[in-house]
Amino acid sequence: MGPIRRLLARVGSRPGEDRDAVWRRGFRVIKRNLRLSPGEIDLLCRDRGSGRFVLVEVKARLVDPGSNRRPEDAITDAKRRKLLVLAKSLMRDDRVRDAGLRIDVIAVEFARGRHPPVAVRHYERAVSSA
Repeated sequence: MGPIRRLLARVGSRPGEDRDAVWRRGFRVIKRNLRLSPGEIDLLCRDRGSGRFVLVEVKARLVDPGSNRRPEDAITDAKRRKLLVLAKSLMRDDRVRDAGLRIDVIAVEFARGRHPPVAVRHYERAVSSA
């Protein structure tokens, strides 16, 4: 099992427990690997503070020391457009539309042979239509 699958397994296994990165950021995991007609959402969460729904794109990478590559660099313009299409699809649901929705990115860096992650960065409102 790769590092991203291990991370998502921990994140989505028991969302009520305070042991995963997403929960510590104030989210309650609603669904992971949510499949919609336009594609798949890594995590659909609810912000415990605002009540807003949060579409979370998780990018995880094994990084070598001295490398300039970061997981969030994989959020290309094409990926941004895809996330906006997925968000639009979610907004068809009255509960989501009424509560509001934002798109966040969580970047996770792993070093070879090291666990837990060496870095976790959370970008709120990383993708917007404006």
